[in-house]
Amino acid sequence: MKERIRFYLQAYFGFSRLEIQGFALLVTALALLVASYMAVWLMRFQPTISNNPRALNDMVAHLVIENKTPTWKNDAYKSEFSPNKKAWVTEKITKMPFNPNEASVADLQAHGMPPWLAQRIDNYRHKGGVFRKPEDLQKIYGFPPALYQALSPFIMLPQQALQQPAKKNTPALHVIDLNTADTTALMSLKGIGSKRSMRIVKYREWLGGFHSLEQLYEIYGLDSSIVSDLKKQLRLPAHPQVKLIHLNECTIDELKHPYLKPYLARAIINYRNAHGAFSNVQELLNIKSLDTDTFNRLIPYLAL
Repeated sequence: MKERIRFYLQAYFGFSRLEIQGFALLVTALALLVASYMAVWLMRFQPTISNNPRALNDMVAHLVIENKTPTWKNDAYKSEFSPNKKAWVTEKITKMPFNPNEASVADLQAHGMPPWLAQRIDNYRHKGGVFRKPEDLQKIYGFPPALYQALSPFIMLPQQALQQPAKKNTPALHVIDLNTADTTALMSLKGIGSKRSMRIVKYREWLGGFHSLEQLYEIYGLDSSIVSDLKKQLRLPAHPQVKLIHLNECTIDELKHPYLKPYLARAIINYRNAHGAFSNVQELLNIKSLDTDTFNRLIPYLAL
């Protein structure tokens, strides 16, 4: 038998006598390794196998489960926070009030949230997101329903106070001028922190001043509810002073404006060079790439 195997190995694979010996040793070593591995598992399950006919099946199931690779990184959390384990979740959370708009990642984890969920909430806040009512937490992708149900009694948001009936003798809101307020004054307004106040000031400088409170909707991170509150606390004069773009004198750099994309700025300069000075602002509509909506937004900032 050995000679026949050796003959086939030499005939089909071109093995030398020394390579055949090495191959035989390798096969023997692999066989011993597999046998020893199975022996260890048999020893672990031997007491059960001898007394329970189903033990062998249990052993195989154990092997399959132990070596299973999760297909989703949050499989463990899906299992932990499944609806039928609400009681377990309730025992794990910290039963203390917290504000999801202010709690740190560590605080969120301390209240029972897994690290990936706490970080996802923090990322949402850094992008300008705000939780206005407890139910908003469920908008976070992957937030386990059982965990939310367990935490909801402890979610405390300052905005909830707005839902209470107004008390008598409520002091009037502090109203400031949108075009002259600095970041400190803006931070005194409800719903405005340091980041939002800086965004308002930077956008005001880019615009050349606000001509309408409606322009607040154009600022990143200010949703409709915040703008609605701000419009009660901000004012503009009847004829706001804004920085004007003089069409017959401006350079390409002076046409940098949030309503003017670079290609539109170049089109205006090219049109002026080709046709001479503008006789009126309406002449801009002769530029085909300038749509009516953009023109109407620009009018308060245009002059000849």
